[in-house]
Amino acid sequence: MVEQYVPLLQQIVYQISVLSVVQTIVYGGGTNGLMGIIRDQAEIHQLSVHGHNMVRWNPLQGEIVYDSLRSRQAGIIDDSDAYLILPGGIGTLHELIQVLCENEVHRRHKPVAIYDPENIYLPLKEIFTKMMELQLLDNFPNCKWLSSVEEITLWLEQISS
Repeated sequence: MVEQYVPLLQQIVYQISVLSVVQTIVYGGGTNGLMGIIRDQAEIHQLSVHGHNMVRWNPLQGEIVYDSLRSRQAGIIDDSDAYLILPGGIGTLHELIQVLCENEVHRRHKPVAIYDPENIYLPLKEIFTKMMELQLLDNFPNCKWLSSVEEITLWLEQISS
């Protein structure tokens, strides 16, 4: 699965470096999977990287290391000014919901974009829509749903201006 995203992640990190809108990429740490690709590409393009990792996942030198997943996820959220959610597992989904809650409850205005070229997160969008219909949410969560590198580039330009 990870291999199919390599060219897209290469393009995304390249666009981030060309636009010079991001000073530091904050990510979940390590060298495996999508996170590892992002780290490698950031280093190629001489972008600063802050990794947040768990003790049990063999953290790299210089990463912020946590004993609990909850602390790690809070560290990622607190260290970030904007969030680009990539296809991922249950941890990514948890972090997305946590970020949306933080924005809503604390009235933060940290931009959130969900890069969803395979419609992995489409059911979540449908859940939010149903919650709005049932008046369980006052507002649809403030996030952009993106499906291309071009859309990511436009989003980055918008949030940086």
